[in-house]
Amino acid sequence: METRYKPYNLKSKKNSKKEKDYIHAMVSILKLYSNKATDYKKIGNIYLTADGSNIVSSFLKLFNNKIISEEPNDFINILTTLLKLNSPFLFGKIKYDDAICRFEPLLLQLLSNKLVDENEFKPIINYAFKQYHRLATLKGNVSKAYFKFLQNMRSLMPNEFWMNEIHKNIFERFYEDTVARESRSPYSIDKVNELTDLGFNINFLYNNHSFLYYALTYEDDPEDHIKDLVNKGALLTSDETHGPAGLILNFIIHQLYNLKTILELLSRKTYDAYDVKIIVALLNKIPNPEYSNLMHLALKENQHLKVIFSNIYRLERMVLEDGGSASATWSRLILKHLDGLMDNVQNHDLCDLIEKRLRDETTLTSKFSLFSNLINDGWHFDSVLGRTIILEKSGKYRAIKLLKKDEPIQQLHKQYQVVRTLYEYAHVIGLKSQIPLPISVCKLSYNDLDNFLSQDTQINKTEFIDSLTVDLGDLFAYEYQTNSKDYFIYLNHSLITNEQFVNGAIAGFHDYIKLLVFYDIAYPQILDIFHTHLNVERRPDNGLYRPMPYLFNVNNNTGGRVDKCNKNPYPNARLAGMADEGDCIINVKAKIFEDEFFKNNFKNIPSDLKNIHARFIMHFLSVYYLSIELLAGDLANKQELLNKNDSKQIWLSMANNLSIVFTTLFSEILNNKDYANFPANAFDFSIYGLEMRTWMTPKHIKYIDRNKAPEKLYQLGEKVTINSNKFRSGTYDRTKGLALDPNKGMDLGPVNGPNPIKKGEGIRAAMTYMLVSGISLFKPKPSYDEHDRNILRPLKASL
Repeated sequence: METRYKPYNLKSKKNSKKEKDYIHAMVSILKLYSNKATDYKKIGNIYLTADGSNIVSSFLKLFNNKIISEEPNDFINILTTLLKLNSPFLFGKIKYDDAICRFEPLLLQLLSNKLVDENEFKPIINYAFKQYHRLATLKGNVSKAYFKFLQNMRSLMPNEFWMNEIHKNIFERFYEDTVARESRSPYSIDKVNELTDLGFNINFLYNNHSFLYYALTYEDDPEDHIKDLVNKGALLTSDETHGPAGLILNFIIHQLYNLKTILELLSRKTYDAYDVKIIVALLNKIPNPEYSNLMHLALKENQHLKVIFSNIYRLERMVLEDGGSASATWSRLILKHLDGLMDNVQNHDLCDLIEKRLRDETTLTSKFSLFSNLINDGWHFDSVLGRTIILEKSGKYRAIKLLKKDEPIQQLHKQYQVVRTLYEYAHVIGLKSQIPLPISVCKLSYNDLDNFLSQDTQINKTEFIDSLTVDLGDLFAYEYQTNSKDYFIYLNHSLITNEQFVNGAIAGFHDYIKLLVFYDIAYPQILDIFHTHLNVERRPDNGLYRPMPYLFNVNNNTGGRVDKCNKNPYPNARLAGMADEGDCIINVKAKIFEDEFFKNNFKNIPSDLKNIHARFIMHFLSVYYLSIELLAGDLANKQELLNKNDSKQIWLSMANNLSIVFTTLFSEILNNKDYANFPANAFDFSIYGLEMRTWMTPKHIKYIDRNKAPEKLYQLGEKVTINSNKFRSGTYDRTKGLALDPNKGMDLGPVNGPNPIKKGEGIRAAMTYMLVSGISLFKPKPSYDEHDRNILRPLKASL
C-alpha cells in the first residue's frame, strides 16, 4: 500500500533534533488523520494544540485508537521516524502516567501483531527503560504500571537480551534506589510478593543473593515465606525429582546461606546487633543438619574453619535472641536433629545378627583337662591378667578367662558370640583392631586348675581362687586365642613407646566410635578408667559406671567420675586396639529404657523428651575422647615417675601423641578423599595438645604461656568469668559443650566447676559436632556388598 505521508526528514542539518521540528511533525500527522487544529503553543514544558489538547498525548492516542487498524504501513513509517528520535517529549516533557498509558499499549500491539522488528526497537525500548526509571525515581514510589510494562516486554520478547535488560533495569537502575526511599524496609518480603504477584520471573529474585537474603533475614519465619514463594511457581532447582521441601532446602543452602555471604559476614572484625541477628539466623534457621551450610562449610572449606569458630568465639559475651550463646545454639541445633541423623546412618544388621546368636542357648563344652592338655601340647604359662590366664606357644597366645563370683554364665556366652561376630565380619565393618579368635565357652575341672596353679606360674593360688566362683565344683571359662601379646598390654602401661600408644589408640577408638555411630553398639566398659571403689557400699551404682545417671544428672552425681579419678588399672584399650569386645550394649536405641536403674530413677523425665538416643550417642562420643586423653595423662604421669629429669619432654611428646590420634581418627572416620585431611589443616593440634596438659595434670601448667594464644585455645567455645566467691579461683576458663553430667534441661550442658578433668570438653564437643556432620554429609548408610551378603546369608540361616 502506498503511504499518504512521507516521513519527516530527520537527517536534515537544519531540522535535526529541534523541538519545533518534532512538534511540527506530530502536528502534521494530526492534521492528516484528525480534525485537531494544527496551530500549537507552548505552556511551560507542555505543548498544546489550539483547542488546549496535549499534542503528544493526542498524537499517541490517535495512533493507538485508529491508525493501526486503518493504515498500518503509514503508521509504521511514522512511528519508526518519530520513535527513533529518542524524543524527550515521549517521556520527559509530559505527565508520567499519561505517557505510560499512551506509549505502552501502542508498542505492545505493534510487537504482538509482528508489525515491527523487535531488534530494530532495542535502542528505543532501552531508552524507555531509562526514562521510566528516572521518572519513577523522581516520583518516589514503585509504579505497578512500570512493572506491568516490564512484564509485558518479557512475555513478548522472551529472548536473552530482553531478560537481561529487564533484570538489569529492575535491580541495578530501579529497585535499590526507589524502594529505599520508602519508610518500610527496602528488603521487605512484601516487595518480593509485590513482584511475584505481577507474575515477574521469580527465579531471578532467587538468584539475586543480596536482595532475597536480607529480605528473608528480616522476617521472623523466613521458611514460611520461602514456601509461599515456591507455591507461586518458583523452581529453585533443575532436578524435578525433588518436591517442594527439597526445593526450599536447595534454596536455603545454595542461595540464602551462600558461601560468599557467610564468609563476608564472618570476616568482619567488629559486630553490631544487625550482624549478630544474621549470625543467629545462620545458626538457628537451618532446618536440618544434613543440609547445614555452616557445617558443610566447616568441612569442605577447611581453610575457613578457624575463621568461623573464631568469629563465634567473639560473640561469647553477646546474648542472642533465645538468650543463649552461639555455641549453646549450635549444641541445641545438633541435638535437635541427631535422632534423625542416627536413623539415616546406622545399620542394625550387625546388631540383629549378634542378638539372634545371643538368644541361642549357651553351648558348654566340657574341658576338664584343658590345662593339662595345653601343657602337653607345648603351651606354657606366660602371665595372668586379672582373672585371665595366658599361655604362649610359638608366638601365639591362648587366653582362659574365668567366670567371677556371682557373674552369670550368660556373660561369657555374650563375650563369645560378640567376638565371634566381629571376628567374622571385621573386614566388612572395617575394624582396625586385632580381634581374637573365639574358641569355646567351657566347663573346667577344679583339680585340673589347681594342678596347673601349683606349678611355677607365679600366681598366688589362694587369692586367685578366692576371686572366682563360690562353688569350686563349677568352674566356667571363655577360651580365645590371639596372634600377638599386644592384645594384653594396656595403653597406660609405663613402658610402651609413643608409637605404640598412638597406634593402639587409633585402632581401638576408631572401632569403638565406628561401632557406636554406624552400628549402634556402645561400650560402657571403656569407661572403666573412671571407676573408683571408694564408698562402694553407699553408692547406688555399686562402684560401676552407668551411663544414665550421669547423662541426666540424677542422684547428685554419685559414682563414676570423681575428682581424683582413681582409675581402674585395666581399661579396655590395648596396644592391639579394642578389647573385651563383649562388654557392650547392643542396639542402644532399643535398650535405653530397659535399664532397671534408668526405670527406677527417671520417672520424672518430661514426656516430650524425644532425643534420649541422640543424647546417649553424644555422651559416649564425648567420653570416648575423654578416655583417650585420660589414658595419655595417666601414661605421662607414670613415665614421669620413671624419669623425673625429663618431665617437660614427656608431656610435650604426649601432647603430640594426642594430636596425631585425633587427627587420624577424624580422617579415618570421615574417610572421604576431599575431606579426609581437614582436621590437620583446620586445627592447631599442638595448641590443643598443650591445653590438654593443663587438666591432665595441673602441676604442669607452668609449661604453658597462657598469654600466647588465648583466642586460639578457646576458639571452639566460650571463655567466661566465674565469681570468685563461688569457686577457688577468680576466673576459670571453661567451654560450654558436652559434659558427662549436664545439669540443664535439653542443653548438652556447661562444664560445671573447676574440675581439671572437664577442661577439654568444649573442644571435644566441637570435634563431636564435626564428626556427626561429617557422617551425615559424606558417609552413605553402611551396608554389606554382594560378596559379604552371600557370606552373611548362610550364617544367619545356620543360626
